[in-house]
Amino acid sequence: MKIAIFGGAFDPLHSEHIKVVTACKEELKAEKVIVLPSFCPPHKSNIIASYEDRLNILHIALDCFNYVEISELEKESDYNPSYLTLQKIKNQYPDDELFFITGGDGIEYFDRWNKPEEIVKLVTLVVVKRDGYNQFAKAIDLVENKFNINIISLNTKGEDVSSTQVRASIILGLDTPNEEIEVLDYIKEQGVYSKYDECINKLKTQLSIRTYNHCVRTTMYGLKLAAKQKMSFEKVFLACLFHDCAKNTKVVMDGVPNQVVHQFVGSEIASKEYNINDEEILSAIRYHTTGKANMSQLEKLVFMADMLEDGRDYEGVEELRKAVDDDFELGFVACITATLENLIVKKTKIFLLTNQCYEYYTNKDI
Repeated sequence: MKIAIFGGAFDPLHSEHIKVVTACKEELKAEKVIVLPSFCPPHKSNIIASYEDRLNILHIALDCFNYVEISELEKESDYNPSYLTLQKIKNQYPDDELFFITGGDGIEYFDRWNKPEEIVKLVTLVVVKRDGYNQFAKAIDLVENKFNINIISLNTKGEDVSSTQVRASIILGLDTPNEEIEVLDYIKEQGVYSKYDECINKLKTQLSIRTYNHCVRTTMYGLKLAAKQKMSFEKVFLACLFHDCAKNTKVVMDGVPNQVVHQFVGSEIASKEYNINDEEILSAIRYHTTGKANMSQLEKLVFMADMLEDGRDYEGVEELRKAVDDDFELGFVACITATLENLIVKKTKIFLLTNQCYEYYTNKDI
């Protein structure tokens, strides 16, 4: 019997996951598809929904497929690297042919998985292509050559949709066309992603519609960047969403340009009014307009997300987006350089922190 194994956090499950499940049946001719929700995956710290809620959502969406088995195997242990889980499944089905499903981005880092040489002895790797991932063929060739295996590529190609984006959309009350209606009903009824509802509703009342929408777009763009950098969902979400929380306040600070004041005040407001006490988040808010020398990854990300969110349409923005997508660090240098050049063209006085940021990352004097 052919058995496909499809694991993941499923936080939450969405239509692209379901597309993969059906592709396993139709393309691989799998007689069974084991869907395996992670309990406490070693490579993720960003799971929001409880294991029970994620399990219930899987049943709501997948119980209609008689070939799907939703496995609670990983609930048995707090330590579930893939090779151990797959060994347990192999022990259950010793005479069957096992196929392990992963994405194109997952295969790129396969050699960094825990004991990949053991995984390839247990299963045949199957890769699902995804829009927005351009290193697909190269990544497969590298893994095939290194481990002397053949990898199957499904013809089904997933859209560039992630559980992170769907989750953020649900939290922010945005349209979620990639989610099943029954799943959305469960999420709403159970308050699965309601943790931030109170502070989001408060933020809406404090900002203009235009500024709030900018904060939402910055959050969605920031999370897209964060996925490649393996950064904390909560830190990125809060830092991006609240980066302009002081935008509509009228405060004057000696020696600080008016267009910069809101970043400093915003850090204080985020702490005192929204109970955000993580200094890394507060610092990302504090320097998101000016930048500074020696910035953290989160500080850089919020700076760039604010500058590049999908509502921005200034000349050169597409080139900057591509630069950041190609290389996070070099993209940041391009962004701070573009910021400085824009200030010079507009004959705007350059704030000290921006000056220091540019000199630190380019090794050039202004």
